[in-house]
Amino acid sequence: MANKKKAQKAAAEAAARVWIYLGPSKRGLIQHAAIFAGTREDVLRDIAAAVAAVPEIEELVVPAEDVRATNAALAARRGEKWQYYQAILNK
Repeated sequence: MANKKKAQKAAAEAAARVWIYLGPSKRGLIQHAAIFAGTREDVLRDIAAAVAAVPEIEELVVPAEDVRATNAALAARRGEKWQYYQAILNK
């Protein structure tokens, strides 16, 4: 069951065309709510300098269809995404 879910997530990430960074802005690296187009690999290549400086940034680049759920988790201050958000703030 877990492998099937993981495979579905990987397929969705490969097919997703719009990505949004939902973490805090980091001056000179990345802005909150930055929008990217392409595959996840393309986006990560575009923001490689930001990810090299603050690796947690990669975890808060989400497909457009996951924005609502991710924002809800961040607003509730719970979950893994919230931990990444806090880690970015503390750097």
